[in-house]
Formats: sequence, structure tokens, C-alpha cells
Amino acid sequence: MALPPKGLIPRTWFGFHAVTSETTAPLIGQRVSEHLGGFLLVKCFFFLALMRPTDPTRHDKHIKWQYRRTLFRMGLDQYESSCTIDTGTFPTLERFIDEHRQAGSIRKPAETDHPSGELS
Repeated sequence: MALPPKGLIPRTWFGFHAVTSETTAPLIGQRVSEHLGGFLLVKCFFFLALMRPTDPTRHDKHIKWQYRRTLFRMGLDQYESSCTIDTGTFPTLERFIDEHRQAGSIRKPAETDHPSGELS
């Protein structure tokens, strides 16, 4: 098995690979290639980014949603440019919140936000 992508803890990577392989083997008759890991990670971020909170009063949920959208974009950019993802470059949720509050870019959900959570 290949080494985990840069920035990913080996135990986490091998666990992720084992779970995805256990799931796909009965479905498609083969285990997941270790080279698909970055692609699957981006795909996971994509679906998480689409999970927009429905309660407009839960600002904590909207901040986490904005964080997931940011991770998706970062992961996609890295994967498109190098076919790898360095999760070590991703900000923690706490750092994301601090940086964006200082910059004033964390916003409350707006009426004009797409209801499906579609990324613009």
C-alpha cells in the first residue's frame, strides 16, 4: 500500500482506505485503489459542503458550513494542480473562525444564498 498523502496522519489514512475498501469490495467486486484517496477526500468535502444548515438562527452551524466549503475549495484546488491533497495546510476550525472574524468575512446566512447550498 502506498504511503499516505503529505499532511495526513498514517493511521487516519490507512483507516480511511480500509473503510472505503470494505465498502466498495462487495459493491463493485474490488477494493479501492490507494491512488484514489485524494479524489475520494475531495468528493467527501464536496458532499459535506452541500449540507447547508436549515436553521438560520444557528450561526455556529453556518460557520461550520462555511468552513467545510473552504476545505472543499482548498482540497479541490490542490487536487487539480497536483493530484494530491496536503491536509496539513488546512486551517483548523478555530483558526478559520479567528481569521475570518478578524477579516469580517464570516457572515450570517442571507436570503439570497442558494437554498440547496450550491457552491457559487
